[in-house]
Amino acid sequence: MSTVAIADDLLYIAEFAGIIHCLDLSHGTEVWAHDTEAHVWGCTLVADRKVYAGNGKRHPRGSRDGPRKKVLASIDMKDPIYSSPVAANGVLYVATQSQLYAIEKKD
Repeated sequence: MSTVAIADDLLYIAEFAGIIHCLDLSHGTEVWAHDTEAHVWGCTLVADRKVYAGNGKRHPRGSRDGPRKKVLASIDMKDPIYSSPVAANGVLYVATQSQLYAIEKKD
């Protein structure tokens, strides 16, 4: 259901079943996979060297992009996320079923 995100010769795609895959573009092989534990309706996003995707259980997930998977956060947004996250000017925007959140890193 989603389009891919590409960064540094790696492709990130989420399947509806909730698995986010990282593939090596040069060889077409899977580098890692991550189970988000719920359906993913939107697309993956690579921003600030992190991979983001929301799911139907309300948790946007960030894992460091690159060949090593490292889950950085899982945030309860209180409602399911059916859209794709968007980043602009240092802010991550996440729309849930009922709210729009702007998440910004504090210095």
